Amino acid sequence: MIQGIGYALYEARESDPFTGRVLSGSMDDYRIPGIADTPQLDVHFDEEGFDHVPGGSVGIGEIATVPTSPAIANAVRDAIGVRLTEIPLRTDRILAAVKGRTAA
Repeated sequence: MIQGIGYALYEARESDPFTGRVLSGSMDDYRIPGIADTPQLDVHFDEEGFDHVPGGSVGIGEIATVPTSPAIANAVRDAIGVRLTEIPLRTDRILAAVKGRTAA
């Protein structure tokens, strides 16, 4: 979940518009949420149904990263009435969306 939150709020693939070189190619180039950024979590796993997966449940954590960005984007949309369609969901983008809504 925390990885999904980081992806939704902080990660961005930045590239040079002239060369196409990736400028944000490592985790040193954007903020990664840490323990101080997270609330207390109560996680439950359905431990059945993974017999066909080598290792039992290897890779189960990545599943939670997929719906996190859309869930956060939907929460932002419910809060401000404007749908953001580009991640990361940065403050400047939220403010621009609100300003655009009130100007229309």
